[in-house]
Amino acid sequence: MGCGASNTAANVVSNSSPPVNTTISSNQHQHGGRGTSRPVIKSKSYKHGSPITLAELTNQRTEYWATRTEGNSHMWNAIQSAADAVLLDDLTLANAILEASEITTPNGLLEVLYDNRGYQYKVPIYCIANPVELVQSNASAELAYKNISPNGSTKMGIIVDNTPPITIRIRINPGDLNMKVQASPNCTINDLKSIISNNSEQPCEEDRQRIIFMGRELKNAQKISDVGFEENKVVQVFLRPSRNKQ
Repeated sequence: MGCGASNTAANVVSNSSPPVNTTISSNQHQHGGRGTSRPVIKSKSYKHGSPITLAELTNQRTEYWATRTEGNSHMWNAIQSAADAVLLDDLTLANAILEASEITTPNGLLEVLYDNRGYQYKVPIYCIANPVELVQSNASAELAYKNISPNGSTKMGIIVDNTPPITIRIRINPGDLNMKVQASPNCTINDLKSIISNNSEQPCEEDRQRIIFMGRELKNAQKISDVGFEENKVVQVFLRPSRNKQ
């Protein structure tokens, strides 16, 4: 006990019509003239066509990311992480993730991307922007994200109470490192950062970590029991650049 992210592409949806998911055949992925990559910029809000709740939107996103069955799964994981960063307005992180994975964006948008072999990936607008008709809600339980099975053994944190621990699946980016940790529900997010730092195979200092779950960045003072972690959900950890490299 302790305290301690599939692969088909969807058509891009225009700003004047609701998102539509369609399959692209494998021979359409190859692209030899992807050109020079431009830095990613934030996509504009789109018109969905009718009011949509945050729960409905995140369910659409979850379904899309979980059903990628063509292309390279590691590339899709990186693209999803970059999309999450864009939704959080962290363009620096999004660009760092794409650069580390050698993914290019010729138009500076995440709708169309290419890996270093020239394969094309398309992402629907609803995965990287919010619709103008979005119905806001304060219920964090409405948010839902990916169901990806990371590798790695379970790590333990600091024993602080007798509460049965929960297993938390972690994906660290940049680096696409997958791991599992165990933590007491009574621990805080700050405690969780300490556990991740102590058990990670790569440098992962606590002050560099931004923990994202179900589309929201978690605060240090939040208790794990209040967040609603589920074992089949992946917790994203985005690392700020190391001060030694600045």
